[in-house]
Amino acid sequence: MRQVVRDLIRGKNVAEGLEAYKNLVLEAYGAYGALDLTFSAYTLVEEVEEGKGDKSLDKLLFALKDLAKEEADTEKILAQMVKLRQKITEKMDFFTAYTDRLICYEYVLNRMELKYLDPAEMDKRLECFDQKNFMQRLKFFLFSDKDQALIQEKIRMVMGQVPVRMTKAKFYDRLREALTLYKGAKKTALDDFLYILRTSAMIYEPAAGGEEYPEFFKDFNKLEEANYKDVSLAKFQELRACLDRASLWIYAITDYYYSMQKLVNGIYAQCLLRRHGLGQDELTKSCAAIWKSLAQGQYQEEFLRPLEGKIESWVEKTTYLESVFPEISQSYEKEIEDLDLVEDFRDLELLTKLLSDSLFIDLERVEDETELKNKDVNKACDLLIEDLDRKFKEVKKPVRRAIMGQVLEKLPMIFQGADQVMEYIETNLMDCQDQAEKMVVVDLIEGMME
Repeated sequence: MRQVVRDLIRGKNVAEGLEAYKNLVLEAYGAYGALDLTFSAYTLVEEVEEGKGDKSLDKLLFALKDLAKEEADTEKILAQMVKLRQKITEKMDFFTAYTDRLICYEYVLNRMELKYLDPAEMDKRLECFDQKNFMQRLKFFLFSDKDQALIQEKIRMVMGQVPVRMTKAKFYDRLREALTLYKGAKKTALDDFLYILRTSAMIYEPAAGGEEYPEFFKDFNKLEEANYKDVSLAKFQELRACLDRASLWIYAITDYYYSMQKLVNGIYAQCLLRRHGLGQDELTKSCAAIWKSLAQGQYQEEFLRPLEGKIESWVEKTTYLESVFPEISQSYEKEIEDLDLVEDFRDLELLTKLLSDSLFIDLERVEDETELKNKDVNKACDLLIEDLDRKFKEVKKPVRRAIMGQVLEKLPMIFQGADQVMEYIETNLMDCQDQAEKMVVVDLIEGMME
């Protein structure tokens, strides 16, 4: 395997090497995919037995049962998986948007928590708080690593919690400043970043509706409609209970659909592999026998014991072969066409996506390579600020601050060195007039450092 790759990197034996590389990838993904699908199917069926399933799962289990047959109509199954995958992806887009909204309301409620503390207890906490020691430990936490990416990530995490003390105008200036980094970049990169900012700011509206989740929206609507000013302890506890229920529900349902998507991707991959004559080896046949049993609701742990320890070596091989795939496919584009391997390499690319950790990756996505000019970035920024302005008029001040905090956390850091970072934290956190909020944020940052 390594010899084939080395020869291709050096430009030796290209025709034989491309054919050999294709076969190596298919063999590796054939074995890894069959094993991964088996373990994924077992996990999902087990979840269904615990009561997590729904009616939409029937199609998936029927497809798994069909796939177990040697004479399976894989093109028909593949078409079903394409539709099911789209449906699950749309649902996850909806859940992702509402997860970000719950994070904003969590931000608001977290900062209210210590307002209900007995004044004497609050005074005691403030008296015991060693500000100098805290700032020294925080500085060490943020800057002791050599990895600059990790330092930036830690700064972003902390900045996402530090109280926001800026006007809307200043916030918009900060946003414009960050987006200027995309001048000269590809349009796709900016689109992806704007999606993150829009979900964080609660202004992204997913295509899928939420009519089928009345209990979730009963709690969510209470969070959305709350005043958050002069909230009684009883009302705060009610809102916290709403947040907890909604969060637990969204965690459980996204976990379920995550498992479903993993199974859909696995079946999709097996259909592609069958196009290339794979699936008749002993390992896949053993796995297929388990798929059939699982599809019928029969699951026992002993099914998996003969497969234990087999997936690790295939993970290593697929990782190695996948790491050089972009270089090989791009360097030998003409040779791949001359050797009539274009369709084969398209399937290989699909397999690398389907069996990756990015379960919801867009399989049909075409990167927009348009290079952004100043006017393009400015226009995108103007539209984002218009939507933010509209949102800020709809929500109460605490929610507005939460949105600002969540957006600022996602922006690239522009501080000129550690001293400027620490000065910002000192000014916005340590000089915070709301002592209850200050101590809540200190507790949150202490949790990060621990």
